[in-house]
Amino acid sequence: MVVGAVLDDNGRPVCCEMWPGNTTDVKTMIPVVDRLRHRFGIGQFCIVADRGMISSDTISKLEARQLPYILGTRMRRVKEVKAEILTRAGRYKEVYPENADRSKPSPLKVKEVIHNDTRYIICLNERQARKDAADRQTIIESLKKQLKKVDSVLPSEASVRGYAVKFFNR
Repeated sequence: MVVGAVLDDNGRPVCCEMWPGNTTDVKTMIPVVDRLRHRFGIGQFCIVADRGMISSDTISKLEARQLPYILGTRMRRVKEVKAEILTRAGRYKEVYPENADRSKPSPLKVKEVIHNDTRYIICLNERQARKDAADRQTIIESLKKQLKKVDSVLPSEASVRGYAVKFFNR
């Protein structure tokens, strides 16, 4: 079973919903919004959700209902956003400074970008960015080692797991 809880602005539960265990989060939001509006006679509220709850269809339906929303997403994966939003000049405002004390909030810098009448809040956690870069470098080094092993045992053309592979620059 999937259980979703609806909280008020003080974090108190208002109601909950249940769905079969194979229900994806993205399919639950709009039905819950509609039921809440009807059940409690709510005229206006703001949806706050993470990337697992959204899709372009969900956003279209929220906009059709004229509901404000705050959606968290990894914007590097959206081509337009990467080109138009993340590259926009502007200064970050430090919300939480970097701190060695792990009990403190994670370091966070933010900046606001308006694009096509949409407000974006770009968040940067430099500690996480350094960790992600180091993780990517570790993966790259591992792949290079594996490629060297493969390169020494395979001819210039080979079939690997159903993919035809042609090695260049041997």
